[in-house]
Amino acid sequence: MGDYYIVPILIAIAVYIYCSVGLKKLQNPKPPKAPVPNYHPLPITPPMKYYAPGADIFPEPPEMESEPSETISGEELEEFLLNEFKIDVEVIETTQSPSLDIHHLRLNKMTDLGTKMNRALEGMKARYNLPFSQMSSRIGDIAIAAPREDKQFVYLRDVMDTPEFEELADNPDAIPAVIGIDENNNPVCIDLTKAPHFLVAGVTGSGKSVCANSMLLSALASRTPDQLEVVLIDVKQVEMAPYNGLPHLKTMTFAPFGSVGMEGAYRVKQVFTEPGDAETALQSIINTMQYRYAEAKRLGVRKLGKEYPHILVIIDEMADLMLSPAFGKSIENKIVRIAQLARAAKIHLVCCTQLPNVKVLTGLIRANMPCRMVFHCSTATDSRVSLGRSGAENFLGNGDGVISQPDKGEIRIQAAYSDEYDVAALVEYYLESGEPYTNGI
Repeated sequence: MGDYYIVPILIAIAVYIYCSVGLKKLQNPKPPKAPVPNYHPLPITPPMKYYAPGADIFPEPPEMESEPSETISGEELEEFLLNEFKIDVEVIETTQSPSLDIHHLRLNKMTDLGTKMNRALEGMKARYNLPFSQMSSRIGDIAIAAPREDKQFVYLRDVMDTPEFEELADNPDAIPAVIGIDENNNPVCIDLTKAPHFLVAGVTGSGKSVCANSMLLSALASRTPDQLEVVLIDVKQVEMAPYNGLPHLKTMTFAPFGSVGMEGAYRVKQVFTEPGDAETALQSIINTMQYRYAEAKRLGVRKLGKEYPHILVIIDEMADLMLSPAFGKSIENKIVRIAQLARAAKIHLVCCTQLPNVKVLTGLIRANMPCRMVFHCSTATDSRVSLGRSGAENFLGNGDGVISQPDKGEIRIQAAYSDEYDVAALVEYYLESGEPYTNGI
């Protein structure tokens, strides 16, 4: 009979011990192991001196094969609008951009253009099977943009060789960036210090990543690592990968996950491709910003000197970060904070996205990034979110878009084209041309 009770008693003791041990593990869990970083430790190297190569580092662009031709002549347009829709106009001038024929119209008879012109544009699209669009005119009442069949490329070097870009590049306080060619065939270049934070939106294939590359290449070719540092975040892992090894990449200090303070910190100098790394990099930028503000306060100055290089942060693709379940909200807060406060700390932000909807371009982000470059959008709703109005759904793709700045309004542009050969030429130059500083000079 005694043996009959021994077995249940032993089982009860075993269960009690098992539960007690399990409860202690729940109350005192082991800290998670720090993930092994996929970065190579940076070698200790002497500081190097570099010289900016300018536009000559890029290959010569090919020459145009033929003179541009009109898709629809001014006479055809006048006749079509009058006969089909009873709109009496006169074409007073036709200008040609690399991708558009722009007809500037004067109304010969006052009429309500709203509904009539919308129907006329739809009729022209059906007749010619091309996306015609209405524009504001600098010399007439309205303008109609007709896509050119012999669309031409705008090459990065062509714009960098213009006096407008060279004037920006000669200003040591500016960060010159190439955008492209406007509707009147004038070069469009910007100083990123005056337009500090840019939002670039457009569907895949619209030209947004190429435009961001052209901006980056033109800035890097004009500024040395002592003048400009860059932080590149590329979750797609293909657009910015060729820049690995570039001396302009900012050295970031990462602390291992779960560490206390900076214990076990390691230095990183490369393109970031994971959302977690992107969040850490953005936090490092915020720390740099706060340090620079503290230094400005200590020195009693409002403008930091040349010993603090400009920092350009480029994010491509922003949607993958914003929609990340683990890091999305944190990354959004960091982007907003940088956009709100970083300008005076010489930190500038360029964000690219192929999903310009309200989940990605939140109200706070749009409010703090008034400078926009918008390419072809899939819907009128996306156009209104990114540009503030509809119309971007009618852009042609392949670099056709609008740059919008608060002080200059909207300009229709054809973005400058750059490719992997331009990137390779620039990176190879900087990797081979560095010279160690000697005698403190």
